[in-house]
Amino acid sequence: MERAGIQKELGESEIVIKTIQKDQIDEIAQLLTTSMMKNSAYFYVFNNETSRERKLRRLMTCMVKLYARHGGTYVIYHDAKIAGTFTCLPSKHLSPNLMDLVKSKILFLPFFSSIRELRRLWAISKRNIGYLREMQLGLTFWHCCLLAVTSESQQFRIGMKAISIFLRHHDGHMVITTQGDKNIRYFSQFGFVVKYKYVVDTFENAIMLKNGSL
Repeated sequence: MERAGIQKELGESEIVIKTIQKDQIDEIAQLLTTSMMKNSAYFYVFNNETSRERKLRRLMTCMVKLYARHGGTYVIYHDAKIAGTFTCLPSKHLSPNLMDLVKSKILFLPFFSSIRELRRLWAISKRNIGYLREMQLGLTFWHCCLLAVTSESQQFRIGMKAISIFLRHHDGHMVITTQGDKNIRYFSQFGFVVKYKYVVDTFENAIMLKNGSL
C-alpha cells in the first residue's frame, strides 16, 4: 500500500470523503485488517494467532464489498492517497439481504472459518444487531460500521474529523460500537454517550450514540 506520508496537520478542507470503488477494495481491506488485528473483538473471534490475519483479511474483504454495495463505504483521501476508511450506513441496512450475502461472499465464510470462530462471531453480531434494532424503534440513525486510519495518519484525528464532516451533511444521529474504557472516554469527549454495554465470555463491548452534529 502506498502510504499517505502526511507531514502537517490536516484541516477538514483537506479531507475528502468518497465512495469506494471496486479497484480499491483490496487496499481498503488490507488497511482494515492491519487496524483490526489490534481490535479485542477479533482477538476473541479469531483466537488462533497463526491464522488470525488470514481469516480476518477474508472477513474484512467481504465486509467492504457488502458496504460498498449500498454506497455506504467512504474513503478518506489526502493528496489522492488513502489515509483511512470511514464506513457509515443508514440503520435500515442493519440486516443484509440474500443478494448482499452472495455478492459480498459472506455466505462462504463457513468454508474459511471453524465452527467455534463462527459461533463467537455470531454471538457478538447477534448482540450488536439486537441492540441496534432496539434503538431503531425510537430513532433513525447512521451506523458507523468501520473506522480505521493508517498508523502514520492517526495523530491528525482524521477519523473524528470524518465523522464531523459526515454529520454536517447528513441529518440524524450516529451510532458506533467500541471496546474498552479508553475508547469510551475518547468518544465521550465529542458527545457520544453509552447506550448499551455487554459482555460475551471475555469480550466487552459498548454501543454509543451521538445526537446531531459535532
